[in-house]
Amino acid sequence: MGKDAEIYDKAYIDGSDIWDNVKHKNIHQLMFGDLNERLERLRYLYCINKVLNLGSGDGQNIKFLMRKAASIDNWDISKSGIQKINKAYNGVSGVYAETVDLNLTENYNLAKYDYIEGIAILHHINTKEFIIKLAKEMKETAVAVFLEPGALNPPAIIARRLMRTNYHTDDEHPFLLWKFEKFLNGHFKNVEIYPYNIFSYGISYWLPQNRITELLVRALLFLETRLLLKLPLFQELCGNFIIVLKK
Repeated sequence: MGKDAEIYDKAYIDGSDIWDNVKHKNIHQLMFGDLNERLERLRYLYCINKVLNLGSGDGQNIKFLMRKAASIDNWDISKSGIQKINKAYNGVSGVYAETVDLNLTENYNLAKYDYIEGIAILHHINTKEFIIKLAKEMKETAVAVFLEPGALNPPAIIARRLMRTNYHTDDEHPFLLWKFEKFLNGHFKNVEIYPYNIFSYGISYWLPQNRITELLVRALLFLETRLLLKLPLFQELCGNFIIVLKK
C-alpha cells in the first residue's frame, strides 16, 4: 500500500494516538477539543444505523460514533491502526475493522451506509474520484461529514515545509476552500462548509505550554470563530474545515 501505510503504521505503533509526539500536546488538543464539539453536534444529528468510519486510524472517534450507530465499519490503510481497533473492540457487537487501500476507489461500497465520516482523509486519497463515486452511490437519505485542512493556512504551511511530523506524507494535498466548495457543489445538492481556526493552529504548536499560552489560544479561537471566519478572505486562511454532504 506504499509509503503512506508505512508512515501511519509507525505513528500508531509509536503512540496511543497520532498526536502523542506533538510538542505542547495539551494546548494543541484544547483547540481540537473545541473542534470535536462541532463534530459531536453533527454526529448527534446524523450518525445513525450503519456507519462508515473512513480513514479510521486507530479508532479514536469510534467511542463517539457508537452512541447512536447500529454498526460501524472502520477502514484504514494502516495495519497497525486496524489491529489496535480489533484489539480494543474485540467482542463488541457492531464494530468491524479492516485494512483497505483507500487510494483505490474500486475497494469502496458506499451505497449501504447511512452516515459516513472521515477525519483528515480526503486530502490523502484521490479526492476527485472518491467524491464522484460518493455522489453516485450514497443513499438519498445518507449524510457524509469530513474534516479537512485548508491549503492557505499560514501556520500549517510552515509546519508542512519546516516541521514535518510523523503524520505528514508526501502526497497530501490540502484544499483551496473556494475551489473545493465549487467542485462539491457540482456533485451534491446540499453542501455545508464550516471553516475553523487560523492562527490558533500555530500558537498551540509553538509557544511554551503554560497558562498564558492557553489563554491566548482561547482568545484567538473566540476571535476567529466570532469575527474573522465570518469574512470570506479569512475563511480561505482557515486551518481546518468541516464538510457536510447531502443529496
